[in-house]
Amino acid sequence: MADHKGSIGVWIGVLFGLVMSLTGCWDVTSSETITVPVLMAIDWHQGQYVVTVESDAPQLLHSPGASSGSSSTRPTWINSGRGPSFTAAMVNTGLDVLSGNPLTMAHLRVVIIGRSALSPKVLPGIFDHLDRAPYLHRTFWVLGSQGPAAKVAEVENPIGPDPVVVLERVLKVAQKHGWAHPPRFYQILETWDDTPYLGTVIPILTMSPEPGMAMAQQFQLAGSWVLLGPQKIGQWSRSQAGICAMLMNYHPSLLVPITAPHAVYVFRMVQSHNNLTWSRGSLNVKTSVSVSLAEVDGDQTSPPSAAWMAQQVSYELSREIMQFIGWTQTHHVDVLGVGLKAEAKHPHWFQENESRWSEIYGNVPVHLTVKVSIRDAGSLSTY
Repeated sequence: MADHKGSIGVWIGVLFGLVMSLTGCWDVTSSETITVPVLMAIDWHQGQYVVTVESDAPQLLHSPGASSGSSSTRPTWINSGRGPSFTAAMVNTGLDVLSGNPLTMAHLRVVIIGRSALSPKVLPGIFDHLDRAPYLHRTFWVLGSQGPAAKVAEVENPIGPDPVVVLERVLKVAQKHGWAHPPRFYQILETWDDTPYLGTVIPILTMSPEPGMAMAQQFQLAGSWVLLGPQKIGQWSRSQAGICAMLMNYHPSLLVPITAPHAVYVFRMVQSHNNLTWSRGSLNVKTSVSVSLAEVDGDQTSPPSAAWMAQQVSYELSREIMQFIGWTQTHHVDVLGVGLKAEAKHPHWFQENESRWSEIYGNVPVHLTVKVSIRDAGSLSTY
């Protein structure tokens, strides 16, 4: 009997030790599960920061969309808080953010900044807090939202995968097609500290109801904000973002329409190669692209020659490229990294002129050469 009581005591001690080992190791505890944040949405409303955090249970991190026995009908949990400082708003979410808990931010994958928070008054405080956060993995994506960012974090998709997983798929597709190239947080910090003249491009996220699914939302990227430091200086359409991606050799799926006497021909970019060089105080851009015919709208009985169509595509691309570069020069933001090329070629000269590079870049002459080859002008077989 004594031995039996002793074994019971041992088991009670083991169980107590396990419980104590978990205490303080997780951010949010409930009667159902323990959670860690994976997505953060940041807004600014009536003079206060508003932080909304989407959290997953640890067992869901490897199997998004499953409830793992929980009675909840949604795969994620939402915490929200507000305060006069970003730190106060984070504390009011209920997350254990001030204890140095290594799991508080370790799984953060996406941060959404609402339009209201995109200002020189608000943005530096957000980035400063995230830069100082202990154990934070600074490889998460940073996106913007046309409306309140909280709506992104609060999306419910009970019959589909975790909304963060869906969003990451959208980002990867956008990168593949050149529509957007969302920056990682550490990349923004490095740009602000080392090469502020390069600017920061933050893709804009929009949402629309999934067809036939009232509670589900589909994510889309519609252009980008362009920042110079914490100051927003403009906004790109998705087409402008595509031109930027092409010039940086990201191989976007651009569509180029040309108008013939009796029809409109739409070409899809299949491959591109771009070379930007800095030489004798000027920017030289050489672009070589292959395109394929994607659509014809109109009379096809008398099509123009392939040489004529290639020439028209070249004209249209040249016009769009020069407009894009002209935009960057007007706003004195070197998103194409011309300054890095100038520094590599003339390090001593650039060191002397780095402080006024934005002004120099805004006035440099641009020499552009565009070469177009038509890979396929008769079918859609390249899809």
